[in-house]
Amino acid sequence: AFAAGRRDDVAYSDLTPGEVVAAKLHTNAARVDETLGELTVLATHKATPTDLDKLDDLAGTDLHLGMTAEGFADADYAFHHEIARIAGNNFLAMMHEAIGPHIRSFINAYAHTENDRRLAHERNLELLKAIKSRNEKTASQTARKHLVPCLKSMMHITGVTIG
Repeated sequence: AFAAGRRDDVAYSDLTPGEVVAAKLHTNAARVDETLGELTVLATHKATPTDLDKLDDLAGTDLHLGMTAEGFADADYAFHHEIARIAGNNFLAMMHEAIGPHIRSFINAYAHTENDRRLAHERNLELLKAIKSRNEKTASQTARKHLVPCLKSMMHITGVTIG
């Protein structure tokens, strides 16, 4: 596994450029995914009807249609930032803000086609449904698998794999 700049005790300097990209993508995605999971679980417990209405508005039913990758990245970030606000954990909310540029960059790189934006949007709607379910296990599972398709797509785009 990749961790702290290393893959199975192999330093970045021992990796090919493609493997370094893969390691960094994997590490950043894992950080975002873990944070997203914690925030989503907290939001299942704390979301008020007003909070859920705001998430509905931010998610929108056809959010992905007619948007640029940059516009979608901003909208996606706003949706997830609202989940962080609802969660009420200041540390996790600050962590979400700190990794905001990585999130936007990741989504911007990923969401260049309408189909990619549609699929990412559908996963956001699944997160919203999980939060509304008030079921912690469902919310956790949904959140933790949220980035897997994006990561796989990024690996395909960059031509690298996690070995």
